[in-house]
Amino acid sequence: MNTRLVIIVGMVTVFAGVGIAYGINQYDYYQDQKQYEEWRDIRESILSEIRESKNRNQTIQTTDIGSMSDEERCAWTFDNSMNEFVREQEKYNDSRDTVSKPLSEDQIVSTSIQFAKWRGDGCAFSIPEWAHLSIYENWVWENIAPTFKIKGLHSRMVVNEPIFITIEKIGYHMCDSWDARIVDFKDNATIWKKTYHSGCVIADHTTPKLFQFTISNEIHPVVISTLGNYTFQIEIGHIFLKKDFTVIEYFEDIVMYEEWDK
Repeated sequence: MNTRLVIIVGMVTVFAGVGIAYGINQYDYYQDQKQYEEWRDIRESILSEIRESKNRNQTIQTTDIGSMSDEERCAWTFDNSMNEFVREQEKYNDSRDTVSKPLSEDQIVSTSIQFAKWRGDGCAFSIPEWAHLSIYENWVWENIAPTFKIKGLHSRMVVNEPIFITIEKIGYHMCDSWDARIVDFKDNATIWKKTYHSGCVIADHTTPKLFQFTISNEIHPVVISTLGNYTFQIEIGHIFLKKDFTVIEYFEDIVMYEEWDK
């Protein structure tokens, strides 16, 4: 009797173990399939955006790469690299046997093997100069072109208080020259001006980073002693930025600067 009970318990244990293993296996399979579907959707979404960004019918037509300008060569190389990247990614969408995490928008150019030659040619450093030549121009401007933002200057500033202005850049270098000024709305007169000509050497990297350009600081601040309306303007890296602001006598309430800008 005891032997039979032991055998029954053993069989139940074995079947339970098999059932648990089967359940775990099924769960893993379900998770893999779910991940595959999610990644396929992400990949297709990215590829659809890239395809839609082809806002021109043809790229540079030439067989003599040596006769191209640097800007034409970068655009031509980029277009061919992107076409190759799209073809390669479409293979993943057509294969259920492959579960491969898709690259995000900011990784496509900086890490994919299809863009190795484009990166090696240093084209990342001159995007604003050749983007208009690419059939993927819209995508270039939206995803890999450098971006700039004015920091430290708010919609209301206090008279005779020092103003510290910086420009934040997400890009591939900080070798941009710039020309900044503040203009009085009343008579369109320039009341402050500063120019910087870059002489630096671009480092050999192709990953976007955050840089800061100091326009005015504690040593050389901007101080406006007249109430009124003004605009800050700067040309930097082929980009023109501006921000309007008002110089007031004092803040009536203690309010965070960000709230004034809403």
